[in-house]
Amino acid sequence: MMFQRAIAGRRRPVLDYELKERHLAFWNPENIQEFWSGISFQKPGDSNELSYSLAEIMLTLLLEQPGDWGAFLKQAQRGDAGQTAAIECLGTDLGAVMSTFLGEGDWRPRRKAMVTLWELSKKAGT
Repeated sequence: MMFQRAIAGRRRPVLDYELKERHLAFWNPENIQEFWSGISFQKPGDSNELSYSLAEIMLTLLLEQPGDWGAFLKQAQRGDAGQTAAIECLGTDLGAVMSTFLGEGDWRPRRKAMVTLWELSKKAGT
């Protein structure tokens, strides 16, 4: 999305007050696992819209982190939402980065929860 905006020459802010309030009202330590697993991107409505928005916010926050971005991109794995690569290559925990936006809480990717979500999604045929 960031690249699309850059190519189109649009420079709208990633976030405004209303959108931030929607994020804060929507995300919690349970449904954030749907974001990390990718499931929330497939759900219609707020889940889809806020997932794409949160991904853009996370990328913006992560780009502020020093580290080896090439190694991060090569090492990031779906199975842990890039958590291990973020720690090893950027020196940061994704949950800690998320907390800078969403506030205090357990926002880190949880492998077990993500696997459960993928299995449920597979059973539901989505």
